[in-house]
Amino acid sequence: MVGGYYQQKHREDYGGEPPPFELKEDEATHLTALYDWLVEPSMACLRRNCKEMSPTGDANLLTSLLGLLRCLLSEAIPGAHDEVPEEGSRQKQLECCFLFALFWSTGCTSDAAGRAKYSLFVREVMEDINTIDEKYPGVATALAVRKWAKPTYEDATAFQGSVECPPPDAGDLQDWCYDPRQGKWLNWVDTLEKFTISEDAEFSTIMVPTGYTAQLSYMCQTLLTHGLRPLVCGPTGTGKSVSVVKCVTSELDQSKYKPIQLGFSAKTSAHMTQDIIDGNLGKRRKGTFGADSEHEMSFNLIWWRRWRLHETAPPRRRRRDRQRVYASRARVAVVS
Repeated sequence: MVGGYYQQKHREDYGGEPPPFELKEDEATHLTALYDWLVEPSMACLRRNCKEMSPTGDANLLTSLLGLLRCLLSEAIPGAHDEVPEEGSRQKQLECCFLFALFWSTGCTSDAAGRAKYSLFVREVMEDINTIDEKYPGVATALAVRKWAKPTYEDATAFQGSVECPPPDAGDLQDWCYDPRQGKWLNWVDTLEKFTISEDAEFSTIMVPTGYTAQLSYMCQTLLTHGLRPLVCGPTGTGKSVSVVKCVTSELDQSKYKPIQLGFSAKTSAHMTQDIIDGNLGKRRKGTFGADSEHEMSFNLIWWRRWRLHETAPPRRRRRDRQRVYASRARVAVVS
């Protein structure tokens, strides 16, 4: 089911072109078994035990999981003309990419306390799925409402409820990054390059990289380069805006991506937004604007408050702004 989704989705998005990776029939079955094993319990745990910073729906989380998994598999699983790795390596890559996408979709929208609860729950379920009934009756009730059936693993040749390379036990699950090129789990801090401060640097321009900035940089680059739109939210003063601006203005290929930064406030009018966007776009035909054929436009919306927009903007303006963004076929980066 899940494997077939990628074949169909990619052909719809890219005019019939084959996807950059190919899943064999047994790999597609294995991926579906991983989905049946952990996705519903993870969502039920999030709804029952965690508090989200930005409310989501199950369909949103599943879409995020499948989108991030497609990005990772494009790097980990070869295409038709790529060098074919060992058989065991493909299964390991498939499992680890799925787990990383799971942790950063169903487990990343909650606060720090929620992530700790989520990590404990998922680790225990990966160790023994019967833990749900024994220690988490609330989650078990939620799964019964969802009509989720516990996998039985009766077929000895199929998935048996364990993975070859699980994430390390230390910290939360979101503290670890899976690198498809190296084929191993890394702490986000270990992915940072050596940082030095130049002698003539002004204090206000110094941003010391941390594990949190590494997460933002990796996620934004991965999603934007594959045509997906991230929504970054979190507490004030954690470097969200600075990290995302650095990503879209310097870390992305500037010969291909042309960023437009929009800073919204309570005084921002529809005409001001229209002038900023139209001034950076080319006119394709009457009423249609967009980037030229050699670039992809990236909108970086900073300090956007949903309650302010919903309270003051009429429905017609909201629909028009939304249509303008999607009509330009832009790559949109939305920052809280």
